Amino acid sequence: MLGTHKGELMGLKPTLNRISVSGISSIRFKDGSAVEEWIEEDGLGLMRQLGAIP
Repeated sequence: MLGTHKGELMGLKPTLNRISVSGISSIRFKDGSAVEEWIEEDGLGLMRQLGAIP
């Protein structure tokens, strides 16, 4: 995901920083319908890019 931090996020005021977050999504289907989804993303990397942590 690519974007610009323009609005408040988890209590952080907008920084106007450009951000890039990587992640993966796995979906399990049963009889043609999605029944489960697992999502992993780099939240630590996002917080670093926003200056919330060193």
